[in-house]
Amino acid sequence: MSLPLRPGDPERIGRYRVLGRLGAGGQGVVFLATRHDGRQVAVKALPRISDEAARHRMAAELDLLRRVSGFCTAQVLDADLTADPPHIVTEYVAGPSLAELVRHEGPLRGGALERLAVATATALTAIHRAGIAHLDLSPRNVIIGSDGPRVVDFGLARAVGGPTTDPLITGTPAFIAPEQLAGHPPAPSADVFSWAATLAYAATGRPPFGDDAVPTVVYRVLHQEPDLGTDTELGGFLRAILKTCLAKDPALRPSAQDLLYHLVDRTPLQPAEAPTPARGWRRGWIVAVAAVVLIAGGLGTAMWRGWPSDGGRPASPGKGSSGVLAPPPLYALEAGATARTAYATINSYGYKTLAKDLRAVDDATTGRAGVEYTGHLQDQARHIRDEKIVQRAVASESGIVAARADRVVVLVWGQINTTKGSTSDYHLGGVVMEMRSVGTVWKLDHVWPQNPQPNSAEMTTGEWPSGRTTTLLSAASGNGTRAIALEALTSTGARVFRLDADGTVSRLNVVPDGSSFRVESSRELGAS
Repeated sequence: MSLPLRPGDPERIGRYRVLGRLGAGGQGVVFLATRHDGRQVAVKALPRISDEAARHRMAAELDLLRRVSGFCTAQVLDADLTADPPHIVTEYVAGPSLAELVRHEGPLRGGALERLAVATATALTAIHRAGIAHLDLSPRNVIIGSDGPRVVDFGLARAVGGPTTDPLITGTPAFIAPEQLAGHPPAPSADVFSWAATLAYAATGRPPFGDDAVPTVVYRVLHQEPDLGTDTELGGFLRAILKTCLAKDPALRPSAQDLLYHLVDRTPLQPAEAPTPARGWRRGWIVAVAAVVLIAGGLGTAMWRGWPSDGGRPASPGKGSSGVLAPPPLYALEAGATARTAYATINSYGYKTLAKDLRAVDDATTGRAGVEYTGHLQDQARHIRDEKIVQRAVASESGIVAARADRVVVLVWGQINTTKGSTSDYHLGGVVMEMRSVGTVWKLDHVWPQNPQPNSAEMTTGEWPSGRTTTLLSAASGNGTRAIALEALTSTGARVFRLDADGTVSRLNVVPDGSSFRVESSRELGAS
């Protein structure tokens, strides 16, 4: 059943007329809509996808999603990732979500619970056979239709084995797998964990890791055993299956296909043989949780980044102690995302759109940077129009160099394509962008020249990096290094970016080496 539209909701999305809201989650709003022949569909409106590489990756994933059989899923019917807003259109399945059903009618028992288990495991098997991981399976994404349960909402699906350059994680904390918190590449085993958590909720009426504060739930997912209720609520072979599927180590979980076999045979699973040595899975994690938690279908949905550390309990993501690798504070991650957008804005213009491009630069920059960039474009305006020049830029990678409350320094590596008449020039390279807090937003204040300025965030005492994180970043520097930026902490150390004097950016894997760190491997991203 749909809800009324809210002020600001669109009346149409692409070719579809919007009727009402079906729900909202971490990556967009799902609307009930009709197409030209009157058939009702579900349209998920996504945030604007400015990164061309991300758009191409999602388009490839959608091609895979169309291969998924529709007998236990909502089939993907259409998609337009270049529209405003970008959207995915799927079959509309009328009926309550599993979350709504349990909330209104109570937990499932006996045959009803087993039918749910078999139907959803069948759906996972079909999804995985198409080469896709769903990555957001939860009670709100299981619809109890007239023909049985269906798994819906593939907005977070990722091609298994595909690139994962962004460690941002969006999902439902009480049902997400531990390895997803670490930003590991998508894998079907994460869906098996989420499937088991969803079944436990259906059987007991509560998430197996609780539903209170997000940091507390995340800690339980990482470190504590699930609450599977009493034997009366959840017993027999199904309890044993869920316990195996909720293993912290993904290598100990079964495949969806094996899971389905045991459900049909009504036999418990035996855990797979543990890999040796276990690579960091029993270590602690620092989890930075975003301030806003969206509520959809009664279950929390959050966006956060997972960062490994040597500590056991959730710790502050800000200042680090001497023994802990601390990620940048949350405000620095927000500034980093804005820096990527600003990179594209200041480096993109066209002879037909120059007035609009100048306004966009003004909006993205402080007065200091605005003078640099709008002044340059205004000086070149006649040349740009006479030569019919069009330049487009995309920020491909970024990392945090240094941060304090009012300023954040971000290393951005990107691609700039300049078209002049019938000729094109392609440029790759890295820049260091200094972002300044202006009210409630971040704006570009300065792009570093060859050497940092004495009033920059890196040249003054700041909140981050500090302690052992400073030691790690220092270990990645070399002769002629202009900047070192943290991309992500990993289970074995960190991935960092290094910008050299010639503009070349390299991605380095840095690992512990006694009391310090060393560069284990390096790959040049390039410059031209």
